[in-house]
Amino acid sequence: MNKTIFNMKTIALWSKCHFGPSVVEMATKSPAITTIARFSTKDPKKSEALKARQEELMRRSLPKRKSIPGVDNVILVSSGKGGVGKSTVSVNIAAALMQHKSNPAVGILDADLFGPSLPTMMNVSGLPELTPQNNMIPLVNFGIKCMSMGLLVDPKNAVVWRGPMVMGALNKLLN
Repeated sequence: MNKTIFNMKTIALWSKCHFGPSVVEMATKSPAITTIARFSTKDPKKSEALKARQEELMRRSLPKRKSIPGVDNVILVSSGKGGVGKSTVSVNIAAALMQHKSNPAVGILDADLFGPSLPTMMNVSGLPELTPQNNMIPLVNFGIKCMSMGLLVDPKNAVVWRGPMVMGALNKLLN
């Protein structure tokens, strides 16, 4: 009988940790169990310290928000899947904005560093010119300024970049 009670307590405690209170309630309805020890594995001081540490890591690893000089509004077109028409939608939005009566200045930045399609879609080619401050001047077609990694690399060569190199290239395109 003691062995059965011990096993039922163990099951009830384990169930509470892994399955929630409903399993514990079912186990406690057994007449063989007289008491179930209730315990918590959370120490309030440790959980507060853990939470503070997680917040610190998040602040440190997230990129800092920076404004883009000369840009008032940004429309971001993104997707976690490739081949769904992000570039097509971007070009169509830019073309539609150019037709607006307020005649805004419109530009497209193709942030796809590994498979840029903006040069093909906007029919632009060649290297962007540089300012005296070493900033790139976007190429223009249909009145839309275009900047893409596809303008800087040979389309026949593969680009193999990782981590900081990718962020450096994106920052160079933005500024």
